[in-house]
Amino acid sequence: MPPLKLANYIYHAWDDNETISCNEGEQYTTIAVIFQALFLGVCSTIGIVGNFLTLYAIASKSNLQHTANIFVANLAIADFTVCLVLEPFYMIGVIKQDWPLSDELCSMLGLLNVLLKGASLFSLAFVAFNRYICITQPAAMKLNLYSSARTVALCAVIWIFPLAVSLPPIFGFGSYGFDSMAHNCKVICDSFHYLIVLSVILFTVGCIILFCYAGIFSHVWKSKRRVEQSAEGNISDETSSNPQGVCSSPERKLARQNRKKEIEIALNLFTIFIVFCICWIPYALLILIDSDRQANQGVWMAFTLFAYSNSSMNFILYSWRNKHFKSAYKKILTCCCSN
Repeated sequence: MPPLKLANYIYHAWDDNETISCNEGEQYTTIAVIFQALFLGVCSTIGIVGNFLTLYAIASKSNLQHTANIFVANLAIADFTVCLVLEPFYMIGVIKQDWPLSDELCSMLGLLNVLLKGASLFSLAFVAFNRYICITQPAAMKLNLYSSARTVALCAVIWIFPLAVSLPPIFGFGSYGFDSMAHNCKVICDSFHYLIVLSVILFTVGCIILFCYAGIFSHVWKSKRRVEQSAEGNISDETSSNPQGVCSSPERKLARQNRKKEIEIALNLFTIFIVFCICWIPYALLILIDSDRQANQGVWMAFTLFAYSNSSMNFILYSWRNKHFKSAYKKILTCCCSN
C-alpha cells in the first residue's frame, strides 16, 4: 500500500459514525481532533514553562551569561511566543476545523508565524557563527567582534530581518490566510513565488549554519591531531625535564579547559540545530512538493504538529545536554516548590 494511502487508512480507521466535516470535504474523527488539541495543549504548556525557565536561568545565573546564551535567549523568546500565542490559536483551528475569527487576525498570526520561525533560525545562525569565532579564531577577535554594543546590534538583526521578510504578503506579494489542510494561519500555498523566496532564504541560512559547524569540527579534529603528534615527539623531553609528572603550566591547563568548554557548548547547540531541522524540514518540503494538495490531510496535520512541537523541545534538550542549564532549572524549580 502506498505511504499516503496507508496514512489515510490509519487516520480514518476510527469510528466513522463520530465525525465532523471540514472545508476540503475530508472527514475527521472526534478522537483525532481531541488528540490533536491535547497534543497542542501539552506542547504549549511545556513550551511556555520551559522557555520561561530558560530565560529566567540566563538572566539570573552568572555562569550562563555569555554571548552564545544571549542568542539562545532570543531563540527562547521566539519559542515562548509560539507556545503562548500561535499554538492556542492553532488549537482553535483544529477544534473548529475552520477559522471562526477575523481574516485580519489570521493575517497577523500568519505574519507572526514567519517572523518567529525566522527569528528562531537566525538565532541558531548567530549561535553557530559565535561558536565558530570562539573556537577557531584568536581570543582578541572574539572580544573585538562581540562587544556589548555589537552584540545588541546582532540581536536586533535577529528580529529586524525576519520582520522585513514577513511583510511582503501584507503588501500583496503572497498572502496570509487559514490553511484548511493544516488548520492554522500561515502563508497560503497559492503564494508560490513568495514561498520560493522564503525557501531560498532558509536554505542559505541553513547552509551558513552547517558551514560554521563543519569549520568547528574540522578545526577541532586538526587541533587534536597536532596535539597528538606533538605529544608523541616531545614525550621523552617532557619526562626528563619534568620528573614530578607536572605535564603543563596552570595557564595551559586553563586554556585547555576553556577550549573544551567551548567545544561542549558547540556540540550542545549543534544538537539544537539538528532537532530544529528534523522537525521543520519535512513540513517545509511538504509545502513545496504538495502545492496542489494531493497528500492526505492526516499527513498535513502530522507534519504540522511535529514542526510546531519543536518550540517545546529546546528546554528538554538543554536539560539533557547542558549541566549548567540542568542545575539552574533544578534550583529554580526547588525554590518555587519550597515557597
